[in-house]
Amino acid sequence: MFDVIMAGGGVMGCATAYYLLQADPTIKVAIVEKDPEYKHSSTVLSDGNIRLQFNRKENILISLYGLEKLQTFHEEMAVGDWQPHIGFRQQGNLFLADEAHRENAQAGLALQQSLGCAVDWLAPAEIKARFPLYDETKFAGGTFGQRDGTMDPQAVLLGFKRKAEALGATYLVGEVTEIRHAAGKVSGVCLADGTQLTARYVVNSAGAWGTKLARTVGVELPVEPVKRQVFVLQTATAPAERYPLTVFPSGLYLIQEHGGQFMCGKSLDDDPIGFDFSWNHDKFMDVLWPELVDYVPAFDRLKVVGGW
Repeated sequence: MFDVIMAGGGVMGCATAYYLLQADPTIKVAIVEKDPEYKHSSTVLSDGNIRLQFNRKENILISLYGLEKLQTFHEEMAVGDWQPHIGFRQQGNLFLADEAHRENAQAGLALQQSLGCAVDWLAPAEIKARFPLYDETKFAGGTFGQRDGTMDPQAVLLGFKRKAEALGATYLVGEVTEIRHAAGKVSGVCLADGTQLTARYVVNSAGAWGTKLARTVGVELPVEPVKRQVFVLQTATAPAERYPLTVFPSGLYLIQEHGGQFMCGKSLDDDPIGFDFSWNHDKFMDVLWPELVDYVPAFDRLKVVGGW
């Protein structure tokens, strides 16, 4: 018998377990995860970026809290002599806007600054001076958040998981296929192998898989799994200083890893709905590369060296 079961052991499930046990060490918490190696985990497959640049107050406040936590994450999640090494680096995020999106970008900037965010407006000439690879004629300006940054999402997940277990959470390998309930009350979960676990509360932390699980209690979530791809590029250009994560006006993004190696991706209207973890090299060559070269002319010569 558990007090709370996390149906899904990604970063949301493990973090929720940690904060529950931090608030009340006496409760019994179980984390149930079907993919313990996290090969298909949305957490691990993410780019691991944090930003304060939103146009909604609530999102900004959430990120401000998250940013504060990341600063001392290794200390807070320490277990004995072990600490998670999340590789947190604040190289900044640069959101570039064309003339059509300038007003919206500047409205967001005003909101961000009113909440204490270190975000500045860069004119095209400033963009060119600081980031000479970019063709400044394509932009009306951009917002640069100097405290934004990246981290290793798998290390963050591991930090929450190990700390939650150290506080008493039980980690179980299995797939939650049903939330058991009767008379309007949750009574536990059923696993794919037929195992039944009882609990007073169940947290649906299954992410993209959560819609199917929610249907077992008659709830229709507005959540769909959508294929997203990341391409790792090796270029002949290695900037002297690290470039920030950059989002171009079209939604194409670029992240410098080290030297001349970058990651690139974009949400596309024809991205298929469903669980498809295959990788399509041609998507970059046919769709993203021409767009990238338009913004970064020096990238007319590069190699795709990996991706997922």
